[in-house]
Amino acid sequence: YWPGGVPLLAGPPLLRIAPNRVTPDDRLPYLLRTAVPLPRPVLYVTQDGRPLHRERFPLITAVPHRPLKLTARWTHRVDPRGGPVHVTVARPHPG
Repeated sequence: YWPGGVPLLAGPPLLRIAPNRVTPDDRLPYLLRTAVPLPRPVLYVTQDGRPLHRERFPLITAVPHRPLKLTARWTHRVDPRGGPVHVTVARPHPG
């Protein structure tokens, strides 16, 4: 059990996420920063290998020094007794 929420970790090329803890009751969006431009990114949220959420941004390129907002609609799926929650990014294949 994690007092104050489960750690929320951003995987490369994402630099950081704020806030960096998550509870099942969170409602405000999370802000991410990326190290490199990411055309049409797809964000994946997992906990202990279990998918919690996937979010597509088909019309934008995420760029360094500008926040990328991740909805909090998935937070009710977080297990407060589970491991850290990971946010990773995949870029769609060209074409």
